[in-house]
Amino acid sequence: MRIIKLEGACNCRDLGGYVTGDGRFQVAYGKLYRSDQLSGLNQRDLAILEQLGIRTVVDYRLPREYQRAANSQWPALKNIVHLVPDAEAVETAAAASNDHEKVDKLLRQAEAKQQIINGSGLVMEQQNRDFVNSPQVTRVYRQLLELLLEQENLPLLQECRGGKDRTGFGVAIILSILGVSEQDILTDYILTDSLRKERNRKRLAEYRNETDNSQVLAYLSSMMKARPSYLKAAFSEMQKLYCSVTGYLQQALK
Repeated sequence: MRIIKLEGACNCRDLGGYVTGDGRFQVAYGKLYRSDQLSGLNQRDLAILEQLGIRTVVDYRLPREYQRAANSQWPALKNIVHLVPDAEAVETAAAASNDHEKVDKLLRQAEAKQQIINGSGLVMEQQNRDFVNSPQVTRVYRQLLELLLEQENLPLLQECRGGKDRTGFGVAIILSILGVSEQDILTDYILTDSLRKERNRKRLAEYRNETDNSQVLAYLSSMMKARPSYLKAAFSEMQKLYCSVTGYLQQALK
């Protein structure tokens, strides 16, 4: 695994280097990448991505997300594919046009007790379960696999706003197919916390300018985190519905 140090994105990395569960093979470098949104790249960043030769970007963001923050592009990039998984927590986060609007909505929800507004992370766990049991989401990630089967689409990079959950689920599927252990997949997922630590600290400070409600702040913090329990909820749902992760890959994703 190799971290790609960009100035305009903080969560970009090569998925190469993970060893399969039986120890016989290693995921190739230079084929599969993940990142947070690529809308703030400078010329140095673009030169790095050009040198990597990334040809395809799979953008999981909602239209209102990528229209507000359009992707930067580099000459080697041939295709930006918008695949949008249906996720209620994502919809809620993207609906607000600014921090004040987002915090105001959460304060009203907390007061009305219409949603679990606290730091438990239960909303994120449910989102990951929904990724598994939603036919619409299944179609999205099957399209991802179809892109990967065409050599001309590689190298391929997956992105969403934070490069955490929508991207994280896609990465988990690919690494599972390649035989990487669940523990290594979780390790890759939670690396997002380290790479986004400073970014999350700044965002939470900005939210504190909008409210001192501890429940809302804890909720917003939990939404930014990459806790193992979030992705584990997806794996548990695969076990529940398909008896195993392999069962999900074979039966749901065909």
